[in-house]
Amino acid sequence: MRAVAAPCRAVAGAVLPATPMPADDPADRPAAPMVLTYAGQMTVGLLLACLGAHFLTRRSAAARTRP
Repeated sequence: MRAVAAPCRAVAGAVLPATPMPADDPADRPAAPMVLTYAGQMTVGLLLACLGAHFLTRRSAAARTRP
């Protein structure tokens, strides 16, 4: 059997496969709690980034209204 390479694309200097590689062994895949923890971390990070952007926007607006 001949191995066929998946087409790749460059993203920010890294090469990522266009299709996920099949994982034959369940140990090669992330466990469900790991995926849930990662999703939680990304959600908290997004909320903190939005909160920081909101704070900086209000601070900038307040600086413009001062005499």
